[in-house]
Amino acid sequence: MSLRFYTLLLFSATAVIFISVSSFGLYPVISVNGSLVWAKNYYGLTAGFNRYNGAADVLVDEKPAGRGMIMSLVADEIVLEEFRLRGFSENDAQKRVDEALQKDGANLSEASAKLYGWTLKDLKRFSLLPQARQDLIYEALQKEGVEFGAWLSGRLAKSDIKIYFLPYRWQDGQLVEK
Repeated sequence: MSLRFYTLLLFSATAVIFISVSSFGLYPVISVNGSLVWAKNYYGLTAGFNRYNGAADVLVDEKPAGRGMIMSLVADEIVLEEFRLRGFSENDAQKRVDEALQKDGANLSEASAKLYGWTLKDLKRFSLLPQARQDLIYEALQKEGVEFGAWLSGRLAKSDIKIYFLPYRWQDGQLVEK
């Protein structure tokens, strides 16, 4: 076989891999202390916002909302890191979500699909499980006499945060436009 054939084969394989990675969101958009937030999670969250915003009577400004979603994903990673350090498991968060769903979740699946275009599984992944983890950390910090907001601000300031492929960067502990 010729060098030209192998070059074409390598180029084709690279193109297929690139298209697959891009299509499925299998590339990082945020790094928090080495933990990666994947594009599929970011774009899943923004798709829910866009669906909600399109259905809302009063439109929400996308720029501050986009910043808020990025900050939320960063905060979720910091909380997840602390969650694991304190010995909590995903079962602890899942139990909290299941209890809430049993109590108040009768029409949640339908409402999630209507408002955000999300399945119940998506709602758990993007909203309910991160909130449950945050609640568990909040309660643990409260027992230690630590205010959650101050703790999170301190962790944000000390964390190694990088933003990729988005119109923002992390600078001096804050999210700023590129």
